[in-house]
Amino acid sequence: SSLAETAGPGASGLSRSVPANSGGGRELIAMVPVQGILCACLVILALMLAGCGEEATTMTTTPVAPAPSTTTTTTTTSTTSTSTTTTTTTTTSTSTTTTTTTTTSTSTTTTFDCHLTPAPTLCSAIPAGDAMARAKIGAGINYACSQGVNCTTCTNTDLSVRGSYIFNEFFHQHIQSGNDACDFKGAGVLSWPKGSKCRPSLQDEEWCPPKAGVASDALAKHLQWICSDGGVDCAAINGGPCVFPKTKDAMYKSEWAYNAYFQKNRATKTSCDFEGSGEVMSSICSLFSDQLTWCRARSGASKQTIGEALAYVCGDGGVLCDRCQNEANKVDWALNEYFKLSWSTAGAKACDFKGVGELSWPPSSPCRPSKKDKEWCLPKEGLSKDELQSNLEWVCGEDPSLCEFVKPGGGCVFPEAMDLEYKAESAFNNYYQKFKDVKGTGACDFNGNARLVPAGNFTITQI
Repeated sequence: SSLAETAGPGASGLSRSVPANSGGGRELIAMVPVQGILCACLVILALMLAGCGEEATTMTTTPVAPAPSTTTTTTTTSTTSTSTTTTTTTTTSTSTTTTTTTTTSTSTTTTFDCHLTPAPTLCSAIPAGDAMARAKIGAGINYACSQGVNCTTCTNTDLSVRGSYIFNEFFHQHIQSGNDACDFKGAGVLSWPKGSKCRPSLQDEEWCPPKAGVASDALAKHLQWICSDGGVDCAAINGGPCVFPKTKDAMYKSEWAYNAYFQKNRATKTSCDFEGSGEVMSSICSLFSDQLTWCRARSGASKQTIGEALAYVCGDGGVLCDRCQNEANKVDWALNEYFKLSWSTAGAKACDFKGVGELSWPPSSPCRPSKKDKEWCLPKEGLSKDELQSNLEWVCGEDPSLCEFVKPGGGCVFPEAMDLEYKAESAFNNYYQKFKDVKGTGACDFNGNARLVPAGNFTITQI
């Protein structure tokens, strides 16, 4: 009962005080060992429970990784714009900890736009090839900038590029002034991009422009008719977006109107006549076979001499060279256009261009013997000029139609050094081909001054 009292509920310790008069000396002595044993047991039990707890924790708990650290990645972009870096960190507090870092960098590089504003007509600066050209362009830029053009958009160091951008901006702000808005005292030049409605379309196989050399009053007459009774809407060239150089304004407008009428009425045979002032041309600028004599660039001519010839033809020569949009055929076409304009008065000299030009003849031309014939009748070699001339006069007297194309203004143009010989060849052969079925080989006698040769076995200048 003493043990029960000692360890029972409400006990504040493992022993209690014994009253002095109880006489329980033996009981006190007996309880001391019991209390020591009890204390020892309690200590051991506590230690065992603590050890089991640690073991249980070790067996059932997954070690937790150290607290994740946040990683920040910084991207530096050297540009004139703002660089923005975004960092996102996600941590999952489970048996596995995952850390994700995402970096997004946005940067913009500023460019200076020097492209010409798209339009049917453009205004560009001349090439800045020499000091005078650069001075003209510079003066034009200063003027345009003083008139309200934003000159800070394009800062290209190439003066022609920057000048073209600024000139074009000014031109379109003042397009109601026409070609004057692209003058800049000679520093500006008009042009038309591919597909512009101001120029003939490459989608058409043939075009109808005015012939070279048509009088200005005739052009004006037909232009007025096309834009009224002809039923063509000419608003684009009359105060519209199609602007042409002042010195060639009438020709450009007439070309536009002639072709517009032609494309609208192609089924009509006379749709490119205009009282003989119009002519059909290939959109790829090939030379037509119905022309008796051609003028083309000589094979082997240098780029420099060709460039000089082209500059003359397209300038003072009066040819609208931008009419041809096919660069592969442009040189031959331009030289031939000038030749067509001038051969009737200048003859072979109209195809000289300081040695760049060369005369040739289409296969169907009556100016040279045809390869379709089996044999040709030609003058014998070594004949004097007098002999050639007398026989030529005899043929032309016998049948004037045989000399129609070789007479002055007839369309057959020959090199000056070979003019008489080529004319005699044409006359002799034309006579023989016409009368061979009647006279046989006697149609190729000419007082013993002619000879028959197999066609193709004799070198002759012909395309």
